[in-house]
Amino acid sequence: MKKISQVIGRFVGFDTHAATIAVALAERGGEVCFLGTIPNRTEAVLKLVKRLNAEGAWKACYEA
Repeated sequence: MKKISQVIGRFVGFDTHAATIAVALAERGGEVCFLGTIPNRTEAVLKLVKRLNAEGAWKACYEA
């Protein structure tokens, strides 16, 4: 069985707050970058998901 990191090479982390969501991206090779902060609104999340989908497969995690 393959490890998930062999199948999906990008992981997105969301640190969610009442008004904003901080977003980071980790690449398979270990590089992590802060993508920025978006409003905690459906429209902003959908826009981010569309952008991420255009760049290939990814998995997400949520920090509560």
